[in-house]
Amino acid sequence: MAKIRILVAEEHTLCCEAICALLRNNKEIEVIDQAYNGKEVLEKVSKQLPDVVLMNANMSIMDGVEVTHQLRKGNITAKVLLITPYENKEYILSGFRAGVNGVLSKYATSADLFSAIRAVSRGDYFIYPSIAKIIVHEYLQGIWKPVRRDPYEKLTPKERQVLKLITEGSKSGEIACRLKMTVKTVLAHRTNMMRKLGIHSKTGLVTYAIRRHLISLEPGK
Repeated sequence: MAKIRILVAEEHTLCCEAICALLRNNKEIEVIDQAYNGKEVLEKVSKQLPDVVLMNANMSIMDGVEVTHQLRKGNITAKVLLITPYENKEYILSGFRAGVNGVLSKYATSADLFSAIRAVSRGDYFIYPSIAKIIVHEYLQGIWKPVRRDPYEKLTPKERQVLKLITEGSKSGEIACRLKMTVKTVLAHRTNMMRKLGIHSKTGLVTYAIRRHLISLEPGK
């Protein structure tokens, strides 16, 4: 029986190595590569065509939902299993709309992880029980309504990068240096981004970024 070929995407090296070590102890699984940011995921998946991409939802450069969106735009059929700290209905739904096949809490056990991998690899969907409970509860209470398109989806990849860096406290000059563009280009991206989001201040941007989990309030994150 062929092994499930997995690419592990986790931006923290120690976490990535720990996940890979755990997976390699399972005879059903073959870890074919590792990626440490969203851009690497796109490059490596296109070349190696894994069966499953096991990915931290909060990847740098591009988050897990955006990476999945780009994979599907490129007609990449690899199954995507997100590991997320967010038990947030809107975030989970945006993931499935982008083409995610499964969502696993970062608090899951190794048994949960293996179950999720098996499920998505055979074409099923997987939602971690505590996350599924939230969604089902809201559905049964009649709260689940059609979700309006998030303005974030209108942003270009560069605008998303600028948004994240601004809300992390970076100045325009620092952003220009990091993204290898001029300050004038950074300011243009900022203007376009704020217009699309309907936000008119840095405080508004920070509030939006926290609500959408683009930045974390946890110390050291």
